[in-house]
Amino acid sequence: MGLMGFRLRTPAVALAAFCICPLLLLSACTGGSTQDPRKLSAKHNQAFASAEPQTKAMWDMASDAIKTNGYVVAMQALQALVEQTNITPAQVTAAQVTVTAVSDKMYAAANSGDAAAQEAIQELRKIRSR
Repeated sequence: MGLMGFRLRTPAVALAAFCICPLLLLSACTGGSTQDPRKLSAKHNQAFASAEPQTKAMWDMASDAIKTNGYVVAMQALQALVEQTNITPAQVTAAQVTVTAVSDKMYAAANSGDAAAQEAIQELRKIRSR
């Protein structure tokens, strides 16, 4: 028998469980993502410095929204960036990492009773269901 009574059938599964479980525990103990979206957007500005004007404008819109906790605008702009086909892998990564941080911050704020974050979540759900 393996961890908590589960049988680990192959060495690869055992190794994966051994490597992943501590990471999951660490993530749970630290409250998940601890990256500040404001710092991330500033860090990734360089990736968009020479982007096409439309792409740069979208990133700038997301960055400005992040600074004011404009969750809906930030999430929509970042999602639009990720869906573009004309951006570099570094830009895709920057947008994906930032959208995760914004989402984490929004949900943490909502769970702490922030009415604006709760409204943003509801608005984003409405937009997705259209």
